[in-house]
Amino acid sequence: MLLLLLLLLLLLLLLLLVMMLLVVIVLLVLLLQQRQQQQQQQEQRQRLQQQLQQQQQQHQRQQQQQQQKQQQQQQHHHHHHYQHQQQQQHHQQQQQQQQQQQQQQQQHFLTSATAATARATAAAAAAATAPAATAAAAAAAAAAAADGGLETHYGVARMKEVIHLQIRRQLQSSLKNLQQQQQQQQQQQQQQQQQNNEKPLRLKQQQQQQQQQQQQQQQQQQQRKRKQKHRDNEKQAD
Repeated sequence: MLLLLLLLLLLLLLLLLVMMLLVVIVLLVLLLQQRQQQQQQQEQRQRLQQQLQQQQQQHQRQQQQQQQKQQQQQQHHHHHHYQHQQQQQHHQQQQQQQQQQQQQQQQHFLTSATAATARATAAAAAAATAPAATAAAAAAAAAAAADGGLETHYGVARMKEVIHLQIRRQLQSSLKNLQQQQQQQQQQQQQQQQQNNEKPLRLKQQQQQQQQQQQQQQQQQQQRKRKQKHRDNEKQAD
């Protein structure tokens, strides 16, 4: 009888050891998946940064070309040279301010994306370590701990999918906003080129209208930013 009891105890210990090994293997798999996902996220960020830089470079080249055209047209208009220079300086300052605002928006978006991913990975790590703590505290319930670990694995994967979708939507919206801003600036610059060939009074009136339009657009953009921030805060709170 004693031998049978000893054998049963040995078998129970072996089962407990096997369950602990399974829990450790599950944790290792989760950690490896987290690292792979972090690497993929970093690669996506690098690609997005490269795309944004390329778009900025193209936009700057277009601006330089348009400025050169405007300078060539200025040489034909000697009578209103001083006024035209002042208007160009004002327009250049506005363009620089818009570029700075765009860069600030991109930096803010990248920092918010990095913070969101960091929070997601921290939550995933906390969720992954929970089964190990329960297994160490109660070795007799190792099978239940392993099942709980698998469930948390699927829950973490779902959380990460939701975060990826949110990041992609934010990136798409930011790219669309940049493209719209570039199109608006191109239209405004084309209108200015047409105005340079007309009378100075019309130039002044149209430039004042353009300034008003730009101010309205900036106000609309600020309102959109506030709405997006409010939505992002609500999503993060959820």
